[in-house]
Amino acid sequence: MARSTCVCVYLVLNVAPVANSFRDTWDYNAGSCPVIDRIYLITWTPGMRDSFDNYRESVAKRLKDRKKPKEVKRFRAESRTCLLGDPGQSASLCNDRNCHLCRAIETGFESTLRHKRCLVYNGQLESCRFGGGIYMSPASSKAFNYAVNAGYGSQYKAVLATRVILGKPQQLAWDENYRLEPDLGYDSNLQVEARPADGGPIELVVYNHNAVRAAYLLILKQ
Repeated sequence: MARSTCVCVYLVLNVAPVANSFRDTWDYNAGSCPVIDRIYLITWTPGMRDSFDNYRESVAKRLKDRKKPKEVKRFRAESRTCLLGDPGQSASLCNDRNCHLCRAIETGFESTLRHKRCLVYNGQLESCRFGGGIYMSPASSKAFNYAVNAGYGSQYKAVLATRVILGKPQQLAWDENYRLEPDLGYDSNLQVEARPADGGPIELVVYNHNAVRAAYLLILKQ
């Protein structure tokens, strides 16, 4: 596939590893697992790919053995005002600046990080439990809770499967709403692993948008 100068979303129907990961990480205490209607592959611009690779290299330099940093898959949802990916609807990103889903895909989560930091700066901390970062979960059910259709009514919801580069994460157990980065002394210095003391789901929070990219868009029906 040629390198595109824009972010593109391609229908690939059912990618078994992605679909299996979504089902296997679903917490059935949260309810029944939604049906995966379709899966889209998200391609990146050359600049987005280069910045992701450069971030990987910068983390490797901070690791003691300088090995290639571990990469993990995590789930995240963004509110959407369009019907991106719904059956019979467009697979092109919309232009609405309030569509957090399309802007996150388009900017490689830079818009998400900017939005979270604005919430922290303005003291709107309800959704900033661990500060102004990009929140992801290994549990698909956790991400699905945040899949909001803020515009057109739709019987479908959208969740992103992401690729995340790990350094050495700092572990947090207590809320730190104003945090904008981990403490000094950690290899990546740009991410935390939140293990809430109340037993809530583990979350990975990164504070550099180049640490994460959207890889697949899952369209779900419950």
